[in-house]
Amino acid sequence: MRYPCWPGEFREPPTLDARFQPAAVEQRCALLANPFYPEDPHASFGKHVLTPTLALTSIAAATPPDWRVRYWDENLLRGPPPVRPFPQVVGITDNNPGSDRQYPRRLCGAPRPLKIIWSAAVSVDVSDDPLLVREVALAGCTGVFVGFESLNDGNLADSKKRTPPARDYARRVRLFQENGIQVNGSFVLGFDHDRGDVFQKTAQWIEDNRLECATFHILTPYPATPLFRQMQAEGRLLHTDWDLYDTARAVFQPKHMSPQELEEGYAWCYRRVFSHASIWKRRPPGIGAAAGYPAMSYLYRRAAWLWRVLIRHRLVEAAWRLLVAYSRWRHLTFRERLAAAGASPEERESMRGDIRPAAGAVPVVAGL
Repeated sequence: MRYPCWPGEFREPPTLDARFQPAAVEQRCALLANPFYPEDPHASFGKHVLTPTLALTSIAAATPPDWRVRYWDENLLRGPPPVRPFPQVVGITDNNPGSDRQYPRRLCGAPRPLKIIWSAAVSVDVSDDPLLVREVALAGCTGVFVGFESLNDGNLADSKKRTPPARDYARRVRLFQENGIQVNGSFVLGFDHDRGDVFQKTAQWIEDNRLECATFHILTPYPATPLFRQMQAEGRLLHTDWDLYDTARAVFQPKHMSPQELEEGYAWCYRRVFSHASIWKRRPPGIGAAAGYPAMSYLYRRAAWLWRVLIRHRLVEAAWRLLVAYSRWRHLTFRERLAAAGASPEERESMRGDIRPAAGAVPVVAGL
């Protein structure tokens, strides 16, 4: 839908010069960009501008001090991103690149020849189209963050989440994994249909479907949201100490358990899923895929002591580069097999050759 009352610059993205070719890449230079979103009276400024800004700020904070970092938001009407000097790393936010079925196909055409790797946050219905999942994998996507939210259809209906039925989640996870894409599933605990067994059931489902990673949150009624107003009307808010509205604490009275039980169940899910036994159960099939998986899993949740050592001795960048390099090599090798499995003889011939990156190329973050 178009809104003629809005000025054109709020509705049309800035023009990019498709003919531009950088003369050189400036080393240790990063550009963090939030792309243009058409303004509309019903859109969320927070989702399209504030949230991506926070994500990019987190990346900037983790950038080594000897790097030069620039931030560019096309939504602030500053024109197209700067290309001089041309950065070594580009970070791009996209809240949901799969919401427009044709956009991911156009997006996949750009990074595929660069032989880079990237990850993205997507909605689970991207897997409605198996061919699109394959194209995303061939373009370099190694992992997706998927907000499953709940395995209970009643909870999904209450939250007005437009999603396939929960019983179909497992098949969709397999589709991602068969194309070499790891799945980080996000789950919210404390919905009105959740009972005391929700923690065990969720953890068991994650293990049964060998999700490579999982993230948990306690349902949190943020101010000025329909959920907050509902909880307030029902007298279920425990307090309004906003510092505790962090998705790790129960700030309302759940329907079928106590706030303490909800917090303890949330903590138990993390202990269970990132236990030695669960990490082993969820390992990907195949020696090549399984080799790098434990390192990522332990660094994600269980290796606080190792992070302290790496940070103290300034080894974070070296360790991370090693893991990324291994992941890239493994994925490019897999990608060649995936492409050859469905390629014509001419395409197979063109895929032979070196898989080294172009000069100056590095992995790109293409979705946060």
